[in-house]
Amino acid sequence: PAHLFFVLLAPENAASLHLKALARLSRLLKDHDFRLRLLEAKASEDKLAASGQIAENPCAGSAQIQWATELDTTLAKATADKKPVLIDFGASWCKACGELEELTWPNAGVRKEAARFAAIKIDGSDDDLPAYKKAAEKYKVKGLPVVILLDAEGNEKVRFTEFVPADKMMAALAT
Repeated sequence: PAHLFFVLLAPENAASLHLKALARLSRLLKDHDFRLRLLEAKASEDKLAASGQIAENPCAGSAQIQWATELDTTLAKATADKKPVLIDFGASWCKACGELEELTWPNAGVRKEAARFAAIKIDGSDDDLPAYKKAAEKYKVKGLPVVILLDAEGNEKVRFTEFVPADKMMAALAT
């Protein structure tokens, strides 16, 4: 039998999302039928790779988005560096926020476009925290998720208030 070991390296405020993902993965791996399908898929992937027919992994390639968590300092640095800003307001309890984390932000094209932005993640899991309240008030955030794109001068250019698929996010980041 195969044994899998996980090393979890994450900021403290991201632990709950990672633990939930590990719990889901653990449940899946305990399912005998799922393990068989996984092994069959691996065998099929090996055959396709050998024949040159395998598609590129959409999550491969570019480095992870480097999220800052301190709003004012990051905004000041972005202004000084004349960089556009990507702000992601989310929370561990927000389903659409989790979908952004799992489906949109890991996409290689999104990560490539986001690399030119100063990226800030504002955690609203505890919306009573002063830092969250200040940021939410500044950007008039009423619900989650909210993704805001600012130009290099700090002007809001795009605002999303729902889950955004990778292709749509990539297009917004590219403009």
